[in-house]
Amino acid sequence: MIKVEECSREIIVSVYGGISKAVRSYDAVDSVLKIYHVPRGNQKEFRNLIGQKTKSEALYFLVGDSDEMCVPEIYIGQTDDVVARLKNHDSLNNFDWRLAICAVPSKILGKNCLKSLEKAAIERASKIVF
Repeated sequence: MIKVEECSREIIVSVYGGISKAVRSYDAVDSVLKIYHVPRGNQKEFRNLIGQKTKSEALYFLVGDSDEMCVPEIYIGQTDDVVARLKNHDSLNNFDWRLAICAVPSKILGKNCLKSLEKAAIERASKIVF
């Protein structure tokens, strides 16, 4: 069972682009991670937003279509270059994703930290029962 602790946090939400296909960023004041909501096909706006002159490491979640139980298919991954990885996923036909949720750190966390976060996210997701 996953325990969720209640607390209040200040989160700044920014919307970039048209409302229906907008890239959104969620920035918790006390977090090292900035979360981006990136609809498929809007990776260019995302790249411009994060300033893709250098690689940006990230933990990311690709959200696909829902199954007959209305549970969306989710792919969880980590990368040292989130823009290139989303472009790669976009070119592959093995997972039809609609939305990417990217957690981009404001400082370098390193491969081991991201792998640990990815592993924890996969373990938590596998425990969710609908």
